[in-house]
Order: sequence, then structure tokens, then C-alpha cells
Amino acid sequence: MCRGWALGTKDFKKALLEEVEDDNELRWEMLLEKGLSAIGKDTKSISEDLKSADWKVTLACLLKLKTSATNVWITQQLNMGTPDAVSRYVSEFRTSGGDQKMPFKELTTKVMT
Repeated sequence: MCRGWALGTKDFKKALLEEVEDDNELRWEMLLEKGLSAIGKDTKSISEDLKSADWKVTLACLLKLKTSATNVWITQQLNMGTPDAVSRYVSEFRTSGGDQKMPFKELTTKVMT
């Protein structure tokens, strides 16, 4: 099977898409857990810290750059307010060069290996 097409009925294709989507979310969750661990945060920190906390923005940027995670999913997982806010925070982070700085690169290395 190649990317972009599948042989089978419409129902088969729909089931295949649902399976791939579920698999993607599992990957996103695993990456999120590794990221939280790497920066010393937990689920309690998610609810207690600011929606725009630096560590949340950094982790959101990592998720956006390395996965197909949606702003909606990231917003829900990191308690960051609205999907538009996630987009804005990540854009500002990247514009400021945050994704080129050593802490971000170290986090990426820890999480992606």
C-alpha cells in the first residue's frame, strides 16, 4: 500500500482512516508524555501554570514541528486556551528564534530519540 490511496470499499477506506487517526493520536500522546518528563512537568502543572507558560509554548512548538497534531488537540492537552492562541504562541516563538535555541534543540533530542 502506498500513501494516498487504498484498494477496497468505501467502508474499508473509512475504517482505515479512523485507524490511522487513532494511531496518530497515540504518537502525539507519547511525544507529549516524553516532553513533559523531559522538562520536569506533569499533568498538575498543565492545569496550574499559565496558558502561555514558556514550557507549554515550547512543547506546543515541538508538537507542531514534529507531528501532525492539531491546534485543537494541543490546546486541550496543554490547557492553552483556544486553538488560535496556540497558533499565535507557536508563531511568535518561531519568529523570535526560540526553535533555534539550545533548550529547544535539547528538548527535541530528548523527546525524539
